[in-house]
Amino acid sequence: MQLIHWCMRNITDTLRNTTNSSVIAENLSSYISLVTNLSATSNSSYALTVGEIDTFVSRINDTNITINTNDSILIAKQPNQGNNITVLGALFTRGIGSQVVNTINKDQVINSNLSTAAIISQQSLTGVTSLSMLIIDKPTTYENIDNSTNKKLASSVIIVAVQRNTSSLLSMNISLYFWVLNEYKPNRVAQYFCSFYDTRSSAWNESGCTKPEYNPTFDRYECSCNHLSTFALLWAPYVIPC
Repeated sequence: MQLIHWCMRNITDTLRNTTNSSVIAENLSSYISLVTNLSATSNSSYALTVGEIDTFVSRINDTNITINTNDSILIAKQPNQGNNITVLGALFTRGIGSQVVNTINKDQVINSNLSTAAIISQQSLTGVTSLSMLIIDKPTTYENIDNSTNKKLASSVIIVAVQRNTSSLLSMNISLYFWVLNEYKPNRVAQYFCSFYDTRSSAWNESGCTKPEYNPTFDRYECSCNHLSTFALLWAPYVIPC
C-alpha cells in the first residue's frame, strides 16, 4: 500500500504541475488504472477530485493522442482528419478493447455490443481544433460523489472537452450509449437518468439531456445531451405514481 501511495503521489504531483498535453494524458491514464481496483483512496491527499479530472481532460489540446488500457480510453484528436474522415468520439467495450469513432466506422460502432460510447454530431464540431475524451470503465472515484439524492451510478463515466478556434458558442449534440455494469445493477425495479456531473453544485444533473431509452437489441440505454461535460447513467428506485 505504501508503494501505491507513492505512485499516486508521484502521478498527482506531476498532473498538478504540468501543462504538457502528452504528460497529462499519460499520467491521467496511469492514475485511472491505479485507482480502479483500489479502495479507500478518496481520503488520500494524493487522490484526484472529479473536478481535477475534468480540468485535466479540458487542458489536453494535443491532436494525436490515443491511450488504450484495460480500464479506460483517452483520446485527443483533431476532428478533421482529411479524406472526408472526421473523428466523432470513442467507445469502450469491457474485456475486448476500445477505439476511436469516426465518420467511417460510426454506423458499425452503433450497431455493436459496446459497453460505453460517446459520439458528437459532425455539425457540432465546426471550429473545433481538438477533441478530448476519457472513458473510465469502472469509475470508482465517481461512486459516492453526490449524496443529495437517492440516485446511484449505473455505468461507466465519460468526460468530454473541446478546444475551438473561435470564442462563439455553437450548439452541441452528443449521443451517449451506456451498459448497466454488473457491479452497479440495481437489486430492485429502477428508473434511469442520463446525467452530467455539475462541479458547481457537486451534484449529478439531467439538464440538457434526454430521458434514456432502452435498446433491447444491445441491452443498453441511449440518450443525448446538448452540452459537453462528465456524463454517466444513474438509477433510482422506481416509484409507482399514486
